[in-house]
Amino acid sequence: MHKNQVKALEKYDIEIGKLKCEVYHYTYKDSDSFFEAFPESLVDKGTFEAKLHLIKSETMIKLDMHIEGTMVLTCDRSNEPFNYPFATKALQIIQFGEVAEELSDELAVIPKGTSTINVGHYLYEAISLALPMKKLHPKYQQEDESTDEMVYSSKKVQSEQEEVDPRWEILKKFKK
Repeated sequence: MHKNQVKALEKYDIEIGKLKCEVYHYTYKDSDSFFEAFPESLVDKGTFEAKLHLIKSETMIKLDMHIEGTMVLTCDRSNEPFNYPFATKALQIIQFGEVAEELSDELAVIPKGTSTINVGHYLYEAISLALPMKKLHPKYQQEDESTDEMVYSSKKVQSEQEEVDPRWEILKKFKK
């Protein structure tokens, strides 16, 4: 990571070594500088507010994240930028172990003596999962939905026609 990237994510450092085994609440607000800290990011611009509930126990840390905000996305159809509001929840469990490793998307292991964790990466992953598969500008949303409805209704009409015409029943036997 570059110096600017590290600096942008410093505020997401939590000194877990000093925390007692109980629940802690953190609130983070950020904008474009957060997304710039991740050069591979699919989001260049946006704003968000994250509410993080950290539950520390002797063997693990549980991060319960609630994030709301707006991303600036580029439309897949027109290449126009548009604001995409999002709200997401995520859960991350960090266990204390011998060596650091990622066991799954929701489960990580950190060495027992770790004194500080950075939750910026976990927030970034949760926000990334809120990205829609198909990024359509709002002005194309209704048009796309009506196209989907037309495809569905044409399939429905086709299936109804197949059921109505008994002449095809004989040919269907040969199809098997």
